[in-house]
Amino acid sequence: MSDQVASASYAILLNPQTGFSKDAALNEKGIAKVLELRSQYGEPRKSLTDPAKYYDLRYYENANAR
Repeated sequence: MSDQVASASYAILLNPQTGFSKDAALNEKGIAKVLELRSQYGEPRKSLTDPAKYYDLRYYENANAR
């Protein structure tokens, strides 16, 4: 990968609107959207509605406490 492509990729990945957050926080709206899309298009059909059911913040909170 060229320096130019690496720089552009890095900028996209760290942009809060398009990539990862610098503090590695989970995006609950994003998780809800993934569940909505999976419910709509996934096979077998399932209704997935509660984002909190699919992640555990204890690990994130423990990492940030250090």
